[in-house]
Amino acid sequence: MEILFYLVLAVAVIAYLRSKRRRTPTSRWPPADQTPWPTQQERRTEPPPTTPDPLAWQKDQLSQAALASYRPRRLMNREEHQVFQATERAARAMQAGHRVFAQVSLGEVLSTADDEAYRAINSKRVDVLVTDRYGNPVAAVEYQGSGHNLSSDTGLRDGIKKIALEKAGIHYIEVHPPLDRRALSTHLLNRLQERARASGGTDSRKATSQQWQRQSPQPRQ
Repeated sequence: MEILFYLVLAVAVIAYLRSKRRRTPTSRWPPADQTPWPTQQERRTEPPPTTPDPLAWQKDQLSQAALASYRPRRLMNREEHQVFQATERAARAMQAGHRVFAQVSLGEVLSTADDEAYRAINSKRVDVLVTDRYGNPVAAVEYQGSGHNLSSDTGLRDGIKKIALEKAGIHYIEVHPPLDRRALSTHLLNRLQERARASGGTDSRKATSQQWQRQSPQPRQ
């Protein structure tokens, strides 16, 4: 009787397991028609969450500006201002309507179809920018003074500026101390004259080195 009892029990267990297997799908989870769970590596590369509401972000900045205190600061230091003045003298000597601007963002004067390349230059600035009478940038001056090399990547940042500007056909001039204002003005004037001659140059009015020497005051020591 004991053997018969165990035999009946075994048959019942086998029948139960077979019936459960028929009711339970054998396909793995998730089904083939559903997206699998992301792996750990895939989770790391998921896109970041959506950016905050732009309006709310601007309101937050407005609140911060309203609570903060501000004071004016100089646009240029003493040496940069001397570079600016020397550049102005060269622009006036051209007698062609050139204009000079300080601390200009490259994102305002350069464009590219490559978004990554634009981000590389958008927030970078040049100390002095020269435009022609129509507002087109023609030359940039960067002063490598005492306040310039404050970080280890300064050389790389300057290299990016130089490459981008020269690819756009904008003459790039690096000025190193000690500053020679007359030499800078003469060099820039020569470059502007060369550009004018290459483009037909009717606006240059053929400014000469003699004109520059007459109107340029002697630099103060």
